[in-house]
Amino acid sequence: MRVLVAEDNDEMRAMLSTLLARLDADVDLVADGASAVRAVERAHEQHAPYDAIVLDAAMPVLDGYAAALEIRKNEQLYERRHSPLAFISAYAEELERTGIAARLGAQVWRKPDDLPALPALIHQLVQAGAR
Repeated sequence: MRVLVAEDNDEMRAMLSTLLARLDADVDLVADGASAVRAVERAHEQHAPYDAIVLDAAMPVLDGYAAALEIRKNEQLYERRHSPLAFISAYAEELERTGIAARLGAQVWRKPDDLPALPALIHQLVQAGAR
């Protein structure tokens, strides 16, 4: 399983790395949305797409929402299947209320409340995307 996680906070990225070490997965961590979009494109060029993409909603350079829009646009442009996608955010209620996540076919996980369950949530995300 290949997982991409975009998180701009160094401490949070370190915590996510520790949590994700529990997964039997190849996990790539990046610090912003633009890097996430580039990583997704590189993965497709190498014929090894990510099984799950997790984006912090608020990041510099390109936030998670804008990165997700770009990823979805490229999937449509290149006729790729939609990658299982989730946002992690301290402001999850706003993402749910505005319908942003739903429009992108993404799940929303609350930071820090859902983080201990992150390995299980990623497995569920991958399973849902495999259907």
